Amino acid sequence: MFAPPNALAKEVKFTGLVLTYMPFMPNLQNHVLPLSPQEARDNMKAKVVVEAAFRPSPLFHDSELMCNKSVERRLSRPILPGDVISWTEPDDLNADGDIIRFDREQRLYDRRTAGSYYCKIVGALEPGTDFFWSPTFRNIQFDTPSVLNSLSPDTMIYIWVSFTVASNLSVTVHFKEFDSIAEDDQFKIHDAPWQSEFACLPPPDDELDDEFGGLNVIYPKVIPDENYNKTKRDIKCETGWATSDRTIHCKDDHNQYIQTIRFHVPLALSFTKPDPGYSYEIRAFFDYRTSRYMVRNYFRNLKTPAKNKTQEGCVITTVNESEAYPGHYLCPTFGLISDPSGHINIIPFTSLNAAGVGIEEVMDGVNLGNYNKFRITELVAEDKAKAYLWIRQNEIRLEDIQGVVISKNCIFCKNYPSIAFRRHISDKIEFPVGRMVTFSAFYAPEAKEFVVTRIKAEEEDDEVSTKCHLTFAHDFYRPGHYRKLYAFREKMSKGEEYSNIAESEHFGLINVDDKSGLTKKKTDQYLAWLLVEMACSPGNFTNSRIAISVLSYGRDLPKVKASQFTIIAISEMVRHQQEMEALTGKSNPYETDYAYGYVH
Repeated sequence: MFAPPNALAKEVKFTGLVLTYMPFMPNLQNHVLPLSPQEARDNMKAKVVVEAAFRPSPLFHDSELMCNKSVERRLSRPILPGDVISWTEPDDLNADGDIIRFDREQRLYDRRTAGSYYCKIVGALEPGTDFFWSPTFRNIQFDTPSVLNSLSPDTMIYIWVSFTVASNLSVTVHFKEFDSIAEDDQFKIHDAPWQSEFACLPPPDDELDDEFGGLNVIYPKVIPDENYNKTKRDIKCETGWATSDRTIHCKDDHNQYIQTIRFHVPLALSFTKPDPGYSYEIRAFFDYRTSRYMVRNYFRNLKTPAKNKTQEGCVITTVNESEAYPGHYLCPTFGLISDPSGHINIIPFTSLNAAGVGIEEVMDGVNLGNYNKFRITELVAEDKAKAYLWIRQNEIRLEDIQGVVISKNCIFCKNYPSIAFRRHISDKIEFPVGRMVTFSAFYAPEAKEFVVTRIKAEEEDDEVSTKCHLTFAHDFYRPGHYRKLYAFREKMSKGEEYSNIAESEHFGLINVDDKSGLTKKKTDQYLAWLLVEMACSPGNFTNSRIAISVLSYGRDLPKVKASQFTIIAISEMVRHQQEMEALTGKSNPYETDYAYGYVH
């Protein structure tokens, strides 16, 4: 007795998604895309389900079963797009490789009918590309690629798709429309091919070995403070202002912690993103994977007038100087606002009590517990004219203030953190970087800079900290040369009011972002290497909200590669140099001895 031809082949069970529904007519067939094993899914080749699969098998010898009408009716029920079936190869295939027997499985995807059948699947847009990845399908065809602008990358979204099967059985998945944010399926993003490049887990607490924090540790996420527990996972209704096409800022007088949250809009509803300057009512939920609130849906508040915007699209608001936080300003709507680039650093010296400014949200990854989310981008034209009129009629002088030498021709003062005090290169006395000095300065309206007129060192042994030279492979004015960027080791402590702002004796306020790990440490003081990111001319050269930021923790020298620094606005620097040369008739009147960059 001989075995059937397929009896000796290894049996493999397949599951598949039904793609098409065809009535049984000549040359019309049902098609199924294998979902498992993985190799079959990646092949994106459909299988054919022939008509014989919907009839009782002729191999049955039980005459009663053959006559059982209920079995016949069950087998004859059609399979529709979105259904899932299983079969075993090679037993359930005919000689042509078509499916002749199958079992019905639980349906995995929602479906709907609108002229054609559509299935709802989940996927995400890969950062920096136009590739939409899905755990189910290798590639999805977008007939209009611009619709991807409605998505925020690296966020799982439900979409509706349809399928076409070519004559060679290759499958194409077509995008129909967006459905909603995949609130309960965000964890599936960990299977995306690009996620393996960014895998990062926080180290255990016992790796923090000395009293100041020990190792050079970088943490991937912010740890919510105790106020986080007062905020629910689901926010039913809040009113706020769109500050970009992806973020909405809310303020709640009954829950101040709401204003520290960056509400992220991952999906533009009806392909319409939030318009900066307009008021919206939002519904949001907390995503534990990214530690941020995602806006589920939003509605424009038509009763509230929109705020004005700058030419660059930044929201305009009015600010007053903060007495408690130098270099910062207060706004009733947007809270504490910083000015790291010194756009309005002369306003406190003038007769203006308030100023209209354009603001933008600092996109640094801090999504919770951040009371200082915004920075100033420009001073409105009307107030700028008033300020410079006052300056032409008055003189600004600062006498006997203390600061730290951060390069051979620049001094930093913690009371004026957005001002770069310049020493002219003709000064014969040199002070080592890191030395504490007392100096006087005046504002030069033509150069739009504060120029040091008199300087003296403090005690000989009063050097602020051990300084570190980080070699940086770029020079603004002499390409190809190497320039030194200075970092300073300094004791710092947590701020009393704002959890994302720390303080030190010599550098004042320090920016603490979600990578610093400050909230993981249990001591009151920390030893850290600090990076000074000053802006020497109008224009935003720093990506921080405060001029001083943490480079690394501990006593050891920071382990930073040159590739971790990025030059910002080089063209703006060159433009400013050309303006200075045209104004003074001199080439490079102020030699800059430090680079502008930020740590990723």
